[in-house]
Order: sequence, then structure tokens, then C-alpha cells
Amino acid sequence: MLEVGAVTDEIDSTQPISSETPPKPAAEPGPLARQVFRPPDFYAKLHGQRVKFTLITGQPVSGDLVGYNSYELLVAVPGRGDVILPKHSILYAEKTAILIATQKRR
Repeated sequence: MLEVGAVTDEIDSTQPISSETPPKPAAEPGPLARQVFRPPDFYAKLHGQRVKFTLITGQPVSGDLVGYNSYELLVAVPGRGDVILPKHSILYAEKTAILIATQKRR
């Protein structure tokens, strides 16, 4: 039987008794930890410009690219208003130039 205040071989009396584990040193981040992956945003370059889209059905849609998100494009089509195009329905897109014809008076 142990007496009160007796020290046994199982307990190191020089170390404080605590139920918490000591904190681990913080690991230094590697070179890839600071890099954030972002997919390429091709439509950002076309935002606000006149674009011609060819859909997978072959139908062309031309208009100004007003907005976009991960899945859809908002295109202002002259004579039809705003049209939402799902990105998966687009075969390809091309930037078009707006040509203004000027006539000289004789």
C-alpha cells in the first residue's frame, strides 16, 4: 500500500503533471503551399466586347459579352435582348470587330 506523498517509479516528480499535450512546432509551408490554383479565364478578356459564338448545333450568336460566371455567359444580342448561353453549348467563340461604314458626301 502507498502512503500519501510517496513517489513511485512510474511518475517523474521533476515534470509538472498536465493533461494537455505539448504544442507541436509549426511546419513551414512548402513552395506549393502559397500558390493558389485558378483556372484560366478566357472570357475576362472578351468582357464588354462584341463576340460571335458558334453553338454546337452550328447556330451563330453575335452580341456584346455583358457578364459571365463559371457555367454561363450573358450576351446582349441586338434585336433580341439579353441571352444566357450555357458554356457547354458553345463550340467556339471569336472576337469580332465593329465596322462603321462612313459615306462621303459628293
